[in-house]
Amino acid sequence: MSVAIKSGVYFTTIDQEVKAKLDALDTQLLSLAQQRGFKQPVLRNIFPQTDLGLTNETFLWSLSTANAYNAVVSKLDLAKKKIIGFVGVYYPSSNPIVSAVKLTQGVGDTVIKDYWYIEHVSALEKPFALANTPIIYDYDTVVNIYFYAKATGSDTLVLLGRVAEPAGTMIS
Repeated sequence: MSVAIKSGVYFTTIDQEVKAKLDALDTQLLSLAQQRGFKQPVLRNIFPQTDLGLTNETFLWSLSTANAYNAVVSKLDLAKKKIIGFVGVYYPSSNPIVSAVKLTQGVGDTVIKDYWYIEHVSALEKPFALANTPIIYDYDTVVNIYFYAKATGSDTLVLLGRVAEPAGTMIS
């Protein structure tokens, strides 16, 4: 019997749902970190520069090509140092230009992990879009993230997720 994979996102304004998704992700990441032999795994929030290779620690993205997917995280090699999981986005932008997120894995995007259509989430009072299924990048993979921009410019889009890493990497 085959089991369907539930992909995509759903919109929510309920803080408890966001916390429940992050708590469930923590459980999955902790289990995987222990399987990978991380000594005293630490679970923490994602930092844009530290974990995703951005130029600073803010989720402000520069999108240079309209009506196309822009690579915002490209060929990020986790190099057996950390495991990253995503459960959705928080999109507080007053002038949103991102309509979709594509998450892939591998140097040549060999695995498409998921697509999230988020164009209308910024209109919500609490603009959260949560993944139906968490996206987890294991410690020996390459991470790629693309945003589909309907215009050029800068936009704030927070990727909701967590990092598991050995104690002493960032936190003792």
